[in-house]
Amino acid sequence: LWWILRYFGHENVHLLNGGLPAWQEAGNQVEEGPAESPVGGEPYQGTPNDALLAQKNEVLTNIDTADAMILDARTSEEYTEGHIPGAVNINFPLNAEPQPPKFWKPAIELQALYQEAGVTRDKLVIPYCASGVRSAVTAFSLHLIGYDDVALYTGSWLEWGEDPDSPKTEGDQP
Repeated sequence: LWWILRYFGHENVHLLNGGLPAWQEAGNQVEEGPAESPVGGEPYQGTPNDALLAQKNEVLTNIDTADAMILDARTSEEYTEGHIPGAVNINFPLNAEPQPPKFWKPAIELQALYQEAGVTRDKLVIPYCASGVRSAVTAFSLHLIGYDDVALYTGSWLEWGEDPDSPKTEGDQP
């Protein structure tokens, strides 16, 4: 939802670190029942920000460039079975602490995680996963630590893997 709201032009979007479990663990209340719409039921009009979205042709163009990094947010097993050539693999749960309530890791740890894999701020970063959901977590993590040029490949492996003409690599190396 964070990525979708930003894609449709909302800049002031936040996540609750640790999610609902952290909220409840901190003793905060949860309301139940229907919510009132603050806009009185008027149709929503968003303004898409295409810079946040990578299409398949953009991924293909950036496979062998030094200006971009393709980032696979799937498990290492999924990555080994097949991935976009040149993509590095950082499984999306690595962005959070392993124990519930799954707080995001501190910025210094996230920066080290991505820099160690060669994902640097001077490149366009294109995260993908199986369907764009897990890689949206990666996109948020990169945003959290100051990466400005991140374009989510929402078609992800579902689109890429189904196309017989898309180049693919197997194994644990980019």
